[in-house]
Amino acid sequence: MYESFSPPRIYVCNDIATDPDAQTRADRILAAYPDSEIVPFDREGVGDLILRHGLGDKRPRMGIRDVGPPSLFLTLAQFTGPDENNEEVQAILARNPAVDRRMVLFLLGLYPWHGVWLGGLKHEGRITMGGDMVCRPAWRLNTMLGCPHHCVYCAFGELIPMYVNMGAYCERLVNLMAANPWQQTYLYDDAAEALFPEPALGAIEGMIECCKQFPDRHLVIHTKSANVDFLRDLDHQGRCTMTWSLTSSLQSREAEPFSATMEERVEAARKCASWGYPVRIKFKPIVPFAGWREHAREMIRQILSVKLDNISLFTIAWMDVDDLKTCFPVELLDQGFLKAAEDAKEEMKTRSVKPYPHHVRAEIYRFYIQEIRAINPDVPITLCTEAPDMWEELAPLVGQKPRDFVCGCGPMTSPGLGCLRADPWRDVKPVSVWD
Repeated sequence: MYESFSPPRIYVCNDIATDPDAQTRADRILAAYPDSEIVPFDREGVGDLILRHGLGDKRPRMGIRDVGPPSLFLTLAQFTGPDENNEEVQAILARNPAVDRRMVLFLLGLYPWHGVWLGGLKHEGRITMGGDMVCRPAWRLNTMLGCPHHCVYCAFGELIPMYVNMGAYCERLVNLMAANPWQQTYLYDDAAEALFPEPALGAIEGMIECCKQFPDRHLVIHTKSANVDFLRDLDHQGRCTMTWSLTSSLQSREAEPFSATMEERVEAARKCASWGYPVRIKFKPIVPFAGWREHAREMIRQILSVKLDNISLFTIAWMDVDDLKTCFPVELLDQGFLKAAEDAKEEMKTRSVKPYPHHVRAEIYRFYIQEIRAINPDVPITLCTEAPDMWEELAPLVGQKPRDFVCGCGPMTSPGLGCLRADPWRDVKPVSVWD
């Protein structure tokens, strides 16, 4: 657990007491934060609790309104499938249409425990590559929403709902893995900081044990944390890949205030590599501050002293230039690139990869690739959730293609691969496992 973090409140669902395994995990979390106010609740009263405490309110990005340390919300996953017409959800939305639907689902324990990211378009019963960014369809594992890092570009930092019935979760995870032999790697958790509640929650150890029941299944942890010492003694057998989002020393301090610093993440990666964990790096999100080349060069020098399985690149995205200027200190940004983003505001209006236009992002990627290759000519380099036109330009330079590139968290990217063995769209046959 994070020793420097103190949640003001911890909401605890009374139903947890009906599951001894969940109660044990909840007790460990509560013991870590003795100064927090404990707020017990009945699941039937979640709607009133949401409205009375504003728990489902839509959150702005942390750079627009920092709200202080988040509270925790401990509850049980219901293991049901997606239901757009769920009566409980509809009743809450009817009383307060402004609430965030995804947060409401989590607070009710109804958020799909294995969410699917369709990184493409459904066409004639198949999933094909499409959209304005390249990502792969996969089952992803969800137990939380949000984290305490308060990165300025993130909107999930005021409340962290968390499923604590991990024993029941892992029983179902084994069934999910058995039903989906096409998927070798499982990302945990794409909407939260997976290392934050460990080892009290015990989710990672349980998920690793699930992977070990199959000859070819792997867990992928995507993190900005340095909370890794508990991993040293786990019997992981190489089945857990650690993937760090790594940003420059300046960015990690100025824009990701409660995350590990760049230097701390590098040291955490070094530890995990020494303990036999495959390690991957995502230079993500790259925010071009003034002097970004020097910052990047130093970061690359430090992390390439660690053995890496692969490297991914992606600039800041999913925000327009006005949000960029609100979230980040304008005086710290590269002014030439900022002007390019301002000039391209209308052009980038509907693009997922906004705010920076193509030529700016390409210049950044080319520099990173050049610096990486100057030190390590062999480590696979890929683009993460980038646009097809960027792939068209840079595929020859990185030596990867959109259809077979290895990445930090894709469903078929087992450790040690230089390219995929299967087509990530043609060979996807997702089978859900709902109660």
